[in-house]
Amino acid sequence: MTPLEVLDWRRRIAELYARIRGGAAASAAAMHAEWRETRQSLFRHHPASPLQNWPATARASISIPGFPYDPTWRITAELRPAAVPSAPFHCTLGADGALEMTHIGDTVGLEARCGTELPIYSMAGYGGGIYIAFADTHAATYGGGRYVYDTRKGADLGQENGRLVLDFNFAFSPSCAWSTDYVCPLAPPEARLPVEVAAGEVAPPALR
Repeated sequence: MTPLEVLDWRRRIAELYARIRGGAAASAAAMHAEWRETRQSLFRHHPASPLQNWPATARASISIPGFPYDPTWRITAELRPAAVPSAPFHCTLGADGALEMTHIGDTVGLEARCGTELPIYSMAGYGGGIYIAFADTHAATYGGGRYVYDTRKGADLGQENGRLVLDFNFAFSPSCAWSTDYVCPLAPPEARLPVEVAAGEVAPPALR
């Protein structure tokens, strides 16, 4: 894939999340349906798809598996800044080098539903951004975790009344779950929830 193809992919994802943020909470299920349909089309046809090296017939027929929309998994949370931000640490991303990340705080408002809060990380380097990943105990989800926020790539559900929207129905598996061509940051130990999250995408088919 070329840099312009990657640019187009990220632009389409950013536009998709902008449409989601523009929709009212009451239409979250409809926005979720559009999110799934758009992602599936991009995965099947876009040259920057994580499935770019899959056989053409397998790629063209792929269905991104996921749970039905569940409004109880749409949660808003406050950000509780860390009293002392952690020292930066690095995630090795293969040919993409290392991603420097800092734990800047935690969510407030998830414990009753998720059993614990989730850490929030800032990503250093050009572009920066916020990153929230988690793993859960459901047998059908990807063991390495899923993302609910990755603002560097446009995955941003926005805020309501100053609180982050954490809609787990939009949780997605990282690219490395789909292809061994990718190395991704995964959910850290402190972001492993002690409950099943039956929302969002389930684990992809076997790696190609």
